[in-house]
Amino acid sequence: MELLMNGQVVDFEFENEKTVKDIRESMSVWAAKRDLIFTGMLVDDVFYSGNDLPDITLDSIEVCDLSIQSRADLVISSLNEGIAYCDRIVEYINECNSADCFSSSDLDSFFSGIDWLIDVTTSVFSMLDLDMKDIKHMDRTVAEYLADITVLTSNLQTAAGDDDTTKIIALLDEQKQLFTLFKGIFKMAMLSDNIKDMVVRSIDSPDALIKSLIESKEKLPDQLENLEKISEAFQSGKDEEASSLMHPFLDFMYTYSRTSIQSAPVFSIDPEDLVVDGVSISEKNRQINELLAEIVDVMESDDIISASDILEYELKPALESVPDFIDELLKRIGAT
Repeated sequence: MELLMNGQVVDFEFENEKTVKDIRESMSVWAAKRDLIFTGMLVDDVFYSGNDLPDITLDSIEVCDLSIQSRADLVISSLNEGIAYCDRIVEYINECNSADCFSSSDLDSFFSGIDWLIDVTTSVFSMLDLDMKDIKHMDRTVAEYLADITVLTSNLQTAAGDDDTTKIIALLDEQKQLFTLFKGIFKMAMLSDNIKDMVVRSIDSPDALIKSLIESKEKLPDQLENLEKISEAFQSGKDEEASSLMHPFLDFMYTYSRTSIQSAPVFSIDPEDLVVDGVSISEKNRQINELLAEIVDVMESDDIISASDILEYELKPALESVPDFIDELLKRIGAT
């Protein structure tokens, strides 16, 4: 059986697992320890959710593709989908305000959408440790809005049973503001401190880490050239140009640092044991971070010459060996 994770081939060994349900149990535990979520698997081109797996033995499977998401990614994507759904519903109600373009059969998908909206709200607030009875939006709690939308569903079902299209359209038009309010709730959750804390502590899924490592290696030559341009701009007194070039470089460094740090717990690699030319990746990252901190200090002191020297003569040489560390890390992961 070929094993993949989010479409990425991974070197992952199972021990006593005999069926896909056994894999679910193992992967759920493995993911939870890393603040990840096992959402399901693609078994020979058929996708099964995490709670809807058949009792298939592994020896009858050719390809098994595990779906893993970081908790933060799942929450953020759910909130974005919720916002988009609310926009679509309001647009639909505005456009379909007469019996000429509305059919009672449309309510089937509408009710499914409402169920999904309720599930998303409940799940997201639970994962963010937010109490829906305490969190307010526009002077009412989230729990009260959920009760309102449940009442709307009940009233629509009654109208549909009476085949009263006029009443259905009137109810939707009267309550469309409710979906605008839910959109506001999702936006509020997106900006909460809870989600910021989750993003900080969340670990990306394994395939995302592998992709990020590969991209960091590919983008590094451009960033080394960027360092030279930053140094030259500082030396020429073009501080504004240097600062504009510094932002993408710092974004690059943040991504690389976060990825290399997260790779250790996800792939069970001791960063002190990953060594290139006698230097561990932990030590290499410490050197880089110390140089970055030093650059910030001298720039705050308006010592542009020192900042330029550190960039060109210390940081640039320190970064030149990073591809070797990435290669070794990918090798350990089994992604090369």
